[in-house]
Amino acid sequence: MSSTTTTTRTMFLSNAPPPPVKRLVPYSQQPTTTDPTVSRATQGGIGLQQQPIPSPRVFGDKFEEREYLKGRLVLAFRLFAKHNLDEGLTGHITLRDPILRDHFWANPLGRPFQLMRRSDLILVNGAGEVVGGGTNRLLDRAAYAMHHTVHAARPEVNCVAHSHSLYGRTFSSLGRPLQMLTQEACAFHNDVAVYRPSSTAAVPANEKGEEQHHIAKALGDKKAALLQNQGLLTCGETVEAAAYWFYALERCCQSELMALAVPGAPALIEDKDAASTYKSRGTAEMGWLHAQPMFEVMAHESGDDYLQ
Repeated sequence: MSSTTTTTRTMFLSNAPPPPVKRLVPYSQQPTTTDPTVSRATQGGIGLQQQPIPSPRVFGDKFEEREYLKGRLVLAFRLFAKHNLDEGLTGHITLRDPILRDHFWANPLGRPFQLMRRSDLILVNGAGEVVGGGTNRLLDRAAYAMHHTVHAARPEVNCVAHSHSLYGRTFSSLGRPLQMLTQEACAFHNDVAVYRPSSTAAVPANEKGEEQHHIAKALGDKKAALLQNQGLLTCGETVEAAAYWFYALERCCQSELMALAVPGAPALIEDKDAASTYKSRGTAEMGWLHAQPMFEVMAHESGDDYLQ
């Protein structure tokens, strides 16, 4: 193994080989100007667009990909626990299986997120039947129906996360959109839906999915939704992006609730500026990239236990 490969491996994800490298193009799709009076921040948001940056791994072996993605899913559960995004029995993160595309890996009911291991995950088919995985095969079928309807409506989505996190469920009770108060909030500019149920009660606990289909319809092509009186839902092409968007949206809800507690109206970021900031913070690539430090720390803290 070359010294270059060894050095790169220590920078990213100690439990996995380094991902391939690609370049993100500038927003204008044109070469970046050499004019020294134009700042890098103006050219590319946070200055990454002209630098080689990592991107998700590409696999030639789908079975190897499956095991790798299951490991990433387990880290997402542990991250949710670390950041207090789980509570009781509520909350699921589902992963589309790379081989059986109408099957999904999920957490069994009652298994603590903090202790989740790869062998605990259960495989669920499109009919909501548990067909493989760990010894605990209990599944909240009504909750799973919500995830399944999103997966079915969005073929490009490989991961869906939902939990009744404290700030998310509190902010969602307002039944209104997120305001553009911070640069972090701009990652959700025109990309977070608000779902208002037909009843003020929780989503009906049925397995037919009527209410859950309404949630998927409200989500549309966006990456996140505020489910009134219930919490947050996020999705992404990768486990990392879906998990990071959930964490980031929870923090935005917390931030706005704090701002609302102070007398006076907070200053909002102008729409054109929010739209520009979105390009450097709200893309699928940036969601995956922002998640990398969190996942690397979680893998380090977990050791090899999560892969068992």
